[in-house]
Amino acid sequence: MNASKREKIKLSAFSNFMRNASDQKKSEFFTKVAQAAIEEERKLIAKAQSMSKVDVEQHDAEGHDAKK
Repeated sequence: MNASKREKIKLSAFSNFMRNASDQKKSEFFTKVAQAAIEEERKLIAKAQSMSKVDVEQHDAEGHDAKK
């Protein structure tokens, strides 16, 4: 019966790591990934905030009333 036969997948460095690395190494890896993602989010938020400030300053410089 084909249902019980497992399909072979192509091995990758990541799949080998996940299969063979210790729990501590996996935890360290994902902690680094999470920290990098958090740092990237902080950069994007800072960029968005600076762009928002520029938009408000340009809007005010054009003589538009920001309190409408």
